[in-house]
Amino acid sequence: VDVGNRPVTGLRLQLEGSRSNRLAIHLQHLASLPKSLPLADANAYLSCNSYSCNFHKKVKWNCFLYVCTAPVESDDSLSIVTGAQLQVAKKCLLLRLRFSKIIGATVQKPPEWDQYRSNWDFTSFITKVGNRNHPKPGDVFISSVPHNVNLPVPINAPKLQRYVDLKEIIRGPQDTPGYWAVSGARLSVHNGKICLLAKYSLLSFCYTV
Repeated sequence: VDVGNRPVTGLRLQLEGSRSNRLAIHLQHLASLPKSLPLADANAYLSCNSYSCNFHKKVKWNCFLYVCTAPVESDDSLSIVTGAQLQVAKKCLLLRLRFSKIIGATVQKPPEWDQYRSNWDFTSFITKVGNRNHPKPGDVFISSVPHNVNLPVPINAPKLQRYVDLKEIIRGPQDTPGYWAVSGARLSVHNGKICLLAKYSLLSFCYTV
């Protein structure tokens, strides 16, 4: 999933395909990029390049035997996630992330790792952003699907959800004068389920008229 140069605010795993047996990743992002938040394009995807590292966790899945739980993050503190892929190599599931660098911004506070926030309000997010003097980022989307469109329910949900956590991790512009944006992520295995963890950065930037 490549969202272009738009900040990612949330992500989740999803079961797709006619048999709901294909694992995919969905991204939530701003529909448009604020003028005061320019990003430098970066085409490279980063991931854990080792297929035998200590971060591999064994799972029960037909297509792969292990999940790489190594954090995927950029060395640049001003880089945020603008794309994500799931890849299987040598029977191991890997997470690959695309990063874009923010121009003229600063990190307001140390990045925070987060896992699943269920009570975050889409409407509140759009209202708060619209009522402030921030450049309005637009509606929120999930994998290029508007947020008011329901995602398909897996046909074999009771069986497959024993192995995959489909809950969404999400944050919004909680504090002025910055935005929460995903700046890293990693796969994890908890109680036998594959799940996602995300690293968020709170960004401050200068406004333009």
